Amino acid sequence: MRNVFLLLSIFVLSSCSLSSLEKESQDNPYSDFYQRAKEANLSSFQKSVLEDNKITKSEYDEAHQRFSDCVREQGGEVELEESYGIYQYITYSDHDDYDNRIYPVCAPETIEHIAAIYNDQTINPERVPYDELTVKCLLENDVVRSPFTTQDLAYINDLISIEVIFDEKTQTYNDSEEDVQKSVDPVTQKIVDNPKFSLCESNPSFYLYE
Repeated sequence: MRNVFLLLSIFVLSSCSLSSLEKESQDNPYSDFYQRAKEANLSSFQKSVLEDNKITKSEYDEAHQRFSDCVREQGGEVELEESYGIYQYITYSDHDDYDNRIYPVCAPETIEHIAAIYNDQTINPERVPYDELTVKCLLENDVVRSPFTTQDLAYINDLISIEVIFDEKTQTYNDSEEDVQKSVDPVTQKIVDNPKFSLCESNPSFYLYE
């Protein structure tokens, strides 16, 4: 089975003066993410990466390489795919075994906090509300026309959402797209069918790379 995962936060430098640390905290929109991560029970590797409140691309790469090596050492199969500056990791391992055994062993030692913070910083460096950034991406890529607002985006996402419905008779969950997707008008369907719509939703900084 092919499973694709992306980590998003859906979270004392002795040579620096206090004022330097305060300024760095003010300049870094994700300073609280670093602080929360440091309060966790970090592996020595993650601690060394996060101690300066920065994650370089080489550190990010190394974390994912360590994660991949660990998964394979645990008997799993994994591939890394990089898209617009961030990694997705694709595992072909048994889903339950991966979730319950392999990931809990490998992630805390390697990518758990590093990937979440780095991905958020790459996708949204200024920490703008995510829906606003997505709208900007859609406008920049001519997926929609102005005026198009966050309310319009919420309306579209509500239309295309797939509800999971519990059937009392069969005692099963029905999440079939054909059965539960709401009727979508042609204009909205054209927007949704544009490949850049899903790209902007998954990584709204996509427009920066165009």
